[in-house]
Amino acid sequence: MSVEDTALLHPDVVEFMRIGKPSLIVTDVDGTLLNPAHEVTARTLEVLKKVTGDLQIPVLFATGKTFPSTMHVRKELGMLDDPRCIGLNVNGLVIHDHTGKTIQSTTIDASISTQIFRMAWARGHAVVIYCDDRILSRDHNAFVDILPHYGEP
Repeated sequence: MSVEDTALLHPDVVEFMRIGKPSLIVTDVDGTLLNPAHEVTARTLEVLKKVTGDLQIPVLFATGKTFPSTMHVRKELGMLDDPRCIGLNVNGLVIHDHTGKTIQSTTIDASISTQIFRMAWARGHAVVIYCDDRILSRDHNAFVDILPHYGEP
């Protein structure tokens, strides 16, 4: 890798790459790839296209977001056609391939979920349920109602 190739990268990343080219990059989405306006900046886009294109390093998203809520970022980065770019979504509970097909999913037993819902509702808390690619809630408050602002379904 030449000096020009590393000019866009953070010095810690350059030092890490000096040791050896990484075989994989795993990153969060909100506040990491996306700015406060929930957009990919031109600089982030440039760096990630260089990493995934020129350097051929796959990038995986490990996020609390659902797969559909990461689609605009995946599309901007050209990841929709890259089978190496799987998604670790809903805080790792659902793993998707690059097309959005579920590879693995971990669920909570219905009886435990019911206990959690009852306990939360008894204390006046809102409950938000991630179910496949949907988010469900019977409750409406500032915390629940802001989810679409973050690209959640």
